[in-house]
Amino acid sequence: AALDAIAQHGEGLITSACTIFTHSSSSTVVGILRQAIRQGKAIQAIATESRPYNEGREMARYLGQQGIQTKLILDAAIGQYVKDADLVILGVDRISEEGFVNKVGTLPVVLAARNEGIPVYLACETSKFLPAAYAPKEEVRRSSEESAHEEWQNVELVYSFFEETPNALLTGVITEEGILSMNALSKRFKACQVCPAL
Repeated sequence: AALDAIAQHGEGLITSACTIFTHSSSSTVVGILRQAIRQGKAIQAIATESRPYNEGREMARYLGQQGIQTKLILDAAIGQYVKDADLVILGVDRISEEGFVNKVGTLPVVLAARNEGIPVYLACETSKFLPAAYAPKEEVRRSSEESAHEEWQNVELVYSFFEETPNALLTGVITEEGILSMNALSKRFKACQVCPAL
């Protein structure tokens, strides 16, 4: 029910002949784009490979199967292609007061979109709202296991999997309750009371 509501709210942001840029893979984003298709909107998508695990490849393949004309681009080409989009919609692992965590590469997408004046929205259930005091302190950057198998002298192979992006760069957050402005999101977190013992 929550995902259906998010899809309906998000679809309202999409106009006919709109090009949506997305990164990594998100069932929530897919739901929004499918809803737009159901409403007869002739949309297009731009998806990134999303290395190192290339989740974006499967995302692009699925969108194509849904009848959405989709470009699959290299992560390194984000700055080149984001300017072709009308809207950026991203999934998210969790969102806190000041920032949100998502697949590495999200920050370059958001910065490039902001530079071009393109709106950037997150799409997620409110269950992913997590005050920073509760957020796990996992390591965002990890050395690749491949480094143990390579023999490059004085070179450490490092793969980043997740990164944090400031909320201030966003236009809004699409939730099952509606589309939250950044002011509304900030007020929501300020209303959260965190027990000092936790």
